[in-house]
Amino acid sequence: MHVKTASRVYPDFRTCSGNRGNGNLEIMEILKTSNGFWIMNTSFYNNILTAFIFMIMLVISLPEVQAQDYRIAFAGSGASTTVDSVRVENLTTGTIVRLNGTDLLHLGTVSGIQDLNDTRKEEINFYPNPMPEYSVMHFRLPVSGSTLIEIRDISGKTICQKRETLSQGVHSYRISGMGKGIYLVSISSPGHVITGKLVSACPNSGKINIMREESIPAGGKTTDSKGTAEEVFMPFTAGDRLKITAISDKYRTVIVDSPEGDKTIVFTFIECTDGDGNNYPVVVLENEEGKNDGGKSGTGKGKPALMAENLKTTKFNDGTDIPEKRGSEWDTPGPAYCWYNNNRYYNENRYGALYNYAAFTSGKLCPAGWHAPADEEWNDLWDYLGGGNVGQKLKARWDTYWNDGGGTDEIGFGARGGGIRLGNNPYIDFDLQKEWCYFWCIGFTLGNEATSWSLRRRSIFGDDFARWTIHKYDGVSVRCIKD
Repeated sequence: MHVKTASRVYPDFRTCSGNRGNGNLEIMEILKTSNGFWIMNTSFYNNILTAFIFMIMLVISLPEVQAQDYRIAFAGSGASTTVDSVRVENLTTGTIVRLNGTDLLHLGTVSGIQDLNDTRKEEINFYPNPMPEYSVMHFRLPVSGSTLIEIRDISGKTICQKRETLSQGVHSYRISGMGKGIYLVSISSPGHVITGKLVSACPNSGKINIMREESIPAGGKTTDSKGTAEEVFMPFTAGDRLKITAISDKYRTVIVDSPEGDKTIVFTFIECTDGDGNNYPVVVLENEEGKNDGGKSGTGKGKPALMAENLKTTKFNDGTDIPEKRGSEWDTPGPAYCWYNNNRYYNENRYGALYNYAAFTSGKLCPAGWHAPADEEWNDLWDYLGGGNVGQKLKARWDTYWNDGGGTDEIGFGARGGGIRLGNNPYIDFDLQKEWCYFWCIGFTLGNEATSWSLRRRSIFGDDFARWTIHKYDGVSVRCIKD
């Protein structure tokens, strides 16, 4: 019997057959010879199956190939025209990167949308994957030391490797030169091995190259293989909101943005320095026409520049001391400040200081060029955020500062649950830290009662931001507004 395209002959044909002995089921082509025998060919269908799997992987990964790929540059205006450094926090995913002010922020989609700053994740991330001509590989090393990068083909044969001494942190490499196929990549460092799968859709193979692009040492700045930072990658998908803090000398400006393409972000730097010499970050809102008003405040059309942290000064802006009062002396007339639970070490940089109404209305508590906010200005902020229960939009994102897990921090205000120092209360001194925060305002007063605006932890009332009447001897947080 002469058969041209057969690997096996099965006189007794069955619709599904295979090699049962080794447990592998083979898919076979069914043919009929001229003498009536049925035969089956495995190679034909194996080739079809391989092509089909590759096409499925290509289709699944197609959105990643076509995903957004943005470059963001930074510039300064106002008190400074240069940007020294930038901190970017993805409020949607929690990823944080830091870069030099002259660097480009590269926003893109990582295969699987991995958080490169989460030390619990130890995968290798590729973008794009499948790769057309090249792919950028990102991975985190938990320890420093000699590191081997190895690429193997689907059969397990090593086709390229590179060894370098790398520091603990996140590293990025560009891989190119691989022909169409599926490849296994492994990263081996002392006591640590991670692996990943890379699919190449490139029709032509060449010299395989593994080239380091940048490294972000743990707790350090971004550097590329030459030691000079130029571009910093950050995982990003459409709709993610970024809280971006730019630093120029003593100035810090915060914005929240959701980029939709390449752009240059221009920060308006405004001096905000208190009597102790502390410098505060500033949130500059937009006016009704969607344009930055340069930090000029006011109600109605203009929108203010706000402090993005709580005041923590122990001196008035004329350099004189603000009395620090503890225990029963707190309930005495005159300006005063304190730290929650009288613990400066824990509270100064987390929640700031707590001030009584006399200190707030002294006319010299806020940094020079800034003023104590009026009730109308807090109401403007409430309107700006859409009204209703806007507390969630003002709260800092992290549960570090709130017992309910924090908020969405939509404008970079970063409100923290600073609590209250209760005045005229013989039973309780300090209360409600991580539960409530209050901000003094100049508004309605009656006897020993004065107006504040409060944020509370999530409750049946929602995350509201509303007026709240408290005692003038109470100690609460202070935010100031640009003149």
